[in-house]
Amino acid sequence: MDTLRKRSVTLLVASAVILVLAGAVFYHEYNKKTNPPDKPVFSNPSGMYDQDFQLTIEQKKGVDIYYTVDGSEPTKDSKKYTGPITITNATQNPNDISAYDPGLISGRGIYATPMENVDKCTVIKAAAINDNDISSDVVTNTYFVGINNETYGKLPIISISIDKSSLYDYKTGIYVLGEVYDEYMKENPYEEYSGGTQANYNQRGKEWERKCHIQYFDTLGEECVSQDVGMRIQGMYSRMNYQKSFSIRSRKEYGKSTINYNFFGEGSENSDYTMLSLQNIEENKYVDPYVSVLAEPLDLDTVNSYKAVIVFINGEYWGMYTLRPSVSVDYIARKYDIKEDDILLAKADGYGNYKIESGRARDIGYFNKLIKYADTHDMSKDEYYEEVCEMMDVKSFASWFAAEIYLANNDCIKPERPDNNVKIWRTMMANGKNEYYDGKWRWVLFDVDKGIGYKNDASYNDMQARALDENPNSTMQQLFKDMIVNKQFRTIFETQFRELGTTIFNQDMVALKWSDYALQYTSQLDKYYKRFPVDMESQNKITERLNEINVFFINRPFYVDTMLGSLDTYLKNNGIN
Repeated sequence: MDTLRKRSVTLLVASAVILVLAGAVFYHEYNKKTNPPDKPVFSNPSGMYDQDFQLTIEQKKGVDIYYTVDGSEPTKDSKKYTGPITITNATQNPNDISAYDPGLISGRGIYATPMENVDKCTVIKAAAINDNDISSDVVTNTYFVGINNETYGKLPIISISIDKSSLYDYKTGIYVLGEVYDEYMKENPYEEYSGGTQANYNQRGKEWERKCHIQYFDTLGEECVSQDVGMRIQGMYSRMNYQKSFSIRSRKEYGKSTINYNFFGEGSENSDYTMLSLQNIEENKYVDPYVSVLAEPLDLDTVNSYKAVIVFINGEYWGMYTLRPSVSVDYIARKYDIKEDDILLAKADGYGNYKIESGRARDIGYFNKLIKYADTHDMSKDEYYEEVCEMMDVKSFASWFAAEIYLANNDCIKPERPDNNVKIWRTMMANGKNEYYDGKWRWVLFDVDKGIGYKNDASYNDMQARALDENPNSTMQQLFKDMIVNKQFRTIFETQFRELGTTIFNQDMVALKWSDYALQYTSQLDKYYKRFPVDMESQNKITERLNEINVFFINRPFYVDTMLGSLDTYLKNNGIN
């Protein structure tokens, strides 16, 4: 009996062991089928290196590592890691995405591909993929060998890696003329090419956003940001340029809902961004952040944080850009300590229509109510004027309108594009939490690079051309003419307009600061033109533009009285005291 009992116990123990082992095997196999492997580990961090080195990538045994060097996501069809990778100065490698035909990127006909190798770095994307084709998270590292921040005037560097088809695919690429252009030209064969011509690159919305990976290296070459984000082409007519602007958007679906880093130093509005802009520098677009900084004392919103940066895409030099926060609802919310859900943000479409960018579409009715009230009531009477003062911040509007006129912004109020580059915002209600929680519309100053001598010199009477000459489709001109009949508003506006010349844009201080500011950009133009070759006429225009801006700031104050004189004449001719 004892022997039988011992055998039974032994059998039970053996069965238990077998079950445990089977369970372990099942659990292991189940994990392989459901859980992703651990991420690969790189022997060297992203950054700047003086010499070549051997890069190793490690993972648990039994799981293969695959990697790419062209910006695409690694799959089992990618190169399999079998041993150390030699990382060298990649500039010697043939140009790839920078060799793409600029005639497929822009119809302007002034560009050429680079005639020599552009600066390059090495971008490696690696993933561990098990036998069941389950992949780990992708690890992206970027290595600069023989080039660093010193190569570019000690500027920060941004590395963007993205599948090449996201940029250049005929149907879905966001950087090219593409199918949209060809179909449009079939229907409009005689239309002259312009920034408004339909193409892949000027399509909008999330459908035209592409996933990419962004890394930010500070002035010391340290990696401070590394995450997946969404990228869109940004801008209006600048979309037809060879070097295009980008909108960078963080979303939870890409991994993180914000980009958390203080890009702009102490005093910047926040260090937690959902949207950032990378503005190209073609045609001196970098004048816009400069003006925003100068205009900071005005009673309006400006995005006065900026950083000149160098951009690489898929390891190839993509020129100099200006990194800025986007004029978005989260920017306003953080700047003024307001809940995002409490903000209405609206933008003009350039053709006389205003649409809500953040908030409910029907809430544009609040803005329409303001415009209708001001236009159907006699604003010279203080009781009606005070009513409007409850709907909008009159100082904000007066400051914005005065700045647009003084800066001669040719891309704002004009007959062919009324109310272009106009953004307004307000809180949904007034609850007294702070002075900005008052339910009043406020104005944002942005995109003034097509002013400051761009089309006309400092003597041009923009008061007459933009504020007074009839422009029936301009809501902003209509609102100004309605408001200017009131003496209180007139005093605010005229005082602000004079201060622009004497204080805000004082010719001596502005000209001195402009020279210093422009230098950080102009010092990089030689490399820029080697990457984005243009004809000599276009190069000369950029040099001439620098001088135009300087001369404009020096001379504009001398024409303030002339422009205000035109306003006085308008008022007298219309019987307004």
